[in-house]
Amino acid sequence: MILGRILGWLLLAAAIVTLGRDLVNWWYQGGWSFVPLGEIWYQLHPRSLQGLQPLVQGGFWPPLWDEAVVPVLRQPAAAILGGLGLLFLLLFRRRRPRRAGFLR
Repeated sequence: MILGRILGWLLLAAAIVTLGRDLVNWWYQGGWSFVPLGEIWYQLHPRSLQGLQPLVQGGFWPPLWDEAVVPVLRQPAAAILGGLGLLFLLLFRRRRPRRAGFLR
């Protein structure tokens, strides 16, 4: 459980850093342009991104790559990372034990 919360906080921190990068680019260039998730992934580890396509097209349903994976990779990285971070924090939140009895 603690690893899920740590991963959630790390993803949220990455989303904030990416949003900061987008805001700095907006400030200096004068136009809004976000960094897509695929570009960040390619900068971090290009071989894993390049290996994902044959895995999805060969092992799963081939149109899944064009209809699902590519649109997600084109989305703003800050939104995807932030959403995943919030999802992890929600799924792995600390839960209090329930008290037995009618009145709580």
